[in-house]
Amino acid sequence: MRARRATRCSMAVMMWVAAAGVGCSKPAGGKPCECPEARPAGGAEPVASAAAASGGAPASGVPTEAEARAFVEQEYVPTVQRLERILGLAGWNAYVLGGDDFYRAREDAEVVYRRFHSDRKAFERVKAMKDSPEIHDPSLRRQLEVIYLQYLDNQIDPGLSAKIVELSTSLEERFNKHRALFRGEERSDNELKRILRTATKSEDAREAWEALKQVGPLVAEDLVNLVELRNEAARQVGFADYYTMQLAIGEQTPEGLKDLMDRVAALTDAPFARWKAEIDAELAAKFGIDPAELQPWHYGDPFFQESPPVPGLDLDALWTDRDLLAMARGFYAGIGLDVEPILARSDLYERPGKSQHAFCFDIDRSGDIRVLLNLKADAHWAETTLHELGHAVYDAGIDPGLPYVLRGSAHTLTTEGIAMMMGGLTFNARWLGAVTGRAPDAETAERLRRQQVRSWLVFARWALVMTDFERELYAHPRQDLDELWWRTVSRYQQLSRPAGRTAPDWATKIHLVSSPVYYHNYLLGELFSAQLRSYLAREVLHVEFPGEVVFAGRAEVGPWLRQHVFAPGKSLPWDAFVEKVTGRPLGPEAFVAQME
Repeated sequence: MRARRATRCSMAVMMWVAAAGVGCSKPAGGKPCECPEARPAGGAEPVASAAAASGGAPASGVPTEAEARAFVEQEYVPTVQRLERILGLAGWNAYVLGGDDFYRAREDAEVVYRRFHSDRKAFERVKAMKDSPEIHDPSLRRQLEVIYLQYLDNQIDPGLSAKIVELSTSLEERFNKHRALFRGEERSDNELKRILRTATKSEDAREAWEALKQVGPLVAEDLVNLVELRNEAARQVGFADYYTMQLAIGEQTPEGLKDLMDRVAALTDAPFARWKAEIDAELAAKFGIDPAELQPWHYGDPFFQESPPVPGLDLDALWTDRDLLAMARGFYAGIGLDVEPILARSDLYERPGKSQHAFCFDIDRSGDIRVLLNLKADAHWAETTLHELGHAVYDAGIDPGLPYVLRGSAHTLTTEGIAMMMGGLTFNARWLGAVTGRAPDAETAERLRRQQVRSWLVFARWALVMTDFERELYAHPRQDLDELWWRTVSRYQQLSRPAGRTAPDWATKIHLVSSPVYYHNYLLGELFSAQLRSYLAREVLHVEFPGEVVFAGRAEVGPWLRQHVFAPGKSLPWDAFVEKVTGRPLGPEAFVAQME
């Protein structure tokens, strides 16, 4: 998502805006003004009226193409376009400014958005149009499919929907405002992660790791309550649980996802075990302990979702005193993609109350695209900056001539794939030489290659943890989740639960609140990234080995991505899109092959 300073909006104003469908002011001259203007936009009708208009009984007989087009273009899009901009700005303000009023405004905007899509008569009408044999225009049919899924996600009791939004907003606020205590002082996540990465004494690492887990007990019980509310909502729509429903809304199935994840697990079991043994030996030497004594806090990351650096490789040193924004501007410009308008709208540095994470926000599907960063001159933020701008250039490259409903990425996994492909370049020695002007020596280049392979494997195994855990969380939310968490961590990451630890460590991952049933898409994004990089190497850049693809200075890359990957938006279902763009169905083979 993105971030920036904004003027203060009262919750009452936001409620009136959402209910009345008023216009929103845009930031002018780089100065933010995120309060929606308190005046009607072109005599717009209130949301209630629009919902009523779209909720009439289906016309007699089978819905025609003309009726469907009129519904989409005249009834649905004008209202949802206003609501999405209001919701986008409210989310931006909450994450950037952190004040209670901003979180309440975001909550109110989401409630109104969901209420609009909860109209049962409108849902039945959309379903009839989607299934009508009279719809011959592929673009219109695809729009109806996408709209149908939006309604499906909200066919629950409005009171229950409001409870879900209220509780999830409260939990996100607790996450974003939380600052852990470390040896009696408040510390940011950035500071604690730095201590965790650089510690050479077990006690320092343990205390930093435990501090990063302090948020767990503050949110765990309400997180389980939220899971149960989400499950109740899913059952109202006819699904077994929320996990199954969300996959369906993402045009995925539990069986298909599990099969793909099992294939990833099978193909990475042996290589991960080999690399993990090497990592363990290195960490044991670093901390002066036996490998059997290693604990989760020794791995340099609160979740072991990132690999510890290869010995002798100081990733942060590659970026010390570097201007990350200049680097990003130059790289993206060199491949034919302009990020300057995006950065001009963005919020880039940390401060109290601001979310400590990184996001990309497409506020209105019409060019207002922003990133939220907390920049430091280190390897993490170098990668993250390229990653978030990868999302942003995808959004910016979607054909503005597409129907509004189709102006989005083909799927979460495709935008994640682009973002990961861009962020992952920071491990490529050739890319570093081209972009920074300082080519690493042969020894450093080899260490970078090993770091890249380890990072792919470590993240893949972590994503398997999240995918399995979340599936079981929604299936049985009142089971012993602490036990489930550590059993799953042991299975995929080969880490042991610290003796006597009973804290809800699973609850410290904000994605369980803010991005439910989403994490698997990061791993699917890696699979897509690998397939796309292989295709680009072979068919576009005419490079023999995908690992040699660095993009830097190749001005043809951006236009190709814009034409073939970005511009189509959501015109195709994701599986058909992936096969069309990469030449084969999504699978783990290219991902594993790149590690050889």
